[in-house]
Amino acid sequence: LKSLQDQVNPLPFSELKGVIEAELGEALGEVFVELNEAPLACASIAQVHTARLLNNDEVVVKIQRPHIRATIEADLSILHFLARQAIEAIPEAEAFRPDLILSEFERAIIKELDFHFEARNLARFARHFDEWETVHIPKLYAELSGERVMVMERLYGTKITEAGAGFGLGHGGYFAINSLRMEKGYRHWGHDIGEEDTPFDAGLGFAVAMDKPGGFIGREALMAQRAAPQRRRIVQLRLPMAD
Repeated sequence: LKSLQDQVNPLPFSELKGVIEAELGEALGEVFVELNEAPLACASIAQVHTARLLNNDEVVVKIQRPHIRATIEADLSILHFLARQAIEAIPEAEAFRPDLILSEFERAIIKELDFHFEARNLARFARHFDEWETVHIPKLYAELSGERVMVMERLYGTKITEAGAGFGLGHGGYFAINSLRMEKGYRHWGHDIGEEDTPFDAGLGFAVAMDKPGGFIGREALMAQRAAPQRRRIVQLRLPMAD
């Protein structure tokens, strides 16, 4: 699955050009001095290309793959069918409510197709770490970003999965992570960290099934578990709700 992060087979730039121009409402030459047609990285939903703006700023452009929404919706339809079949064919499966777990996954993946959510989260991180010398959040070019395109400041560094023994998170890094968790109540559930100004105790974020080490179920499935005849021992954690 790691290859899906940045090593998916790339699409020709000619197939992405229309997406960029449709989102920007302008020809590429009106916005970029340079735009590298060879991708910097290719993920399952989007490709990233390096570019240079008219003011000479170096940026990266995240471009959603054309027709990916239709592909995902078709796959989700198949998964919903399989979930219903599993409930009908395996009575024990109903207690786990795979249909509701899938519905929660569907909301997360559909939300990932709208880059506005990612842009807002990026801006939120930037505000939180504005005065931190040890943390740098890439600048978002909001005026050049939309539902299917994001333009961000280009940063140079080492991918965390490729960092050797000489790299370390360090005290500042741990402090930053704990600040996000405890001071601001950030979470990472699915692909979202919560909406703007969401209080820490806004609602049920997720639940851990104590009778299965490392197991977890979604909040909708938890509600179904509560109503099921055979109840499981559940620990509820109140975290920011994404929706």
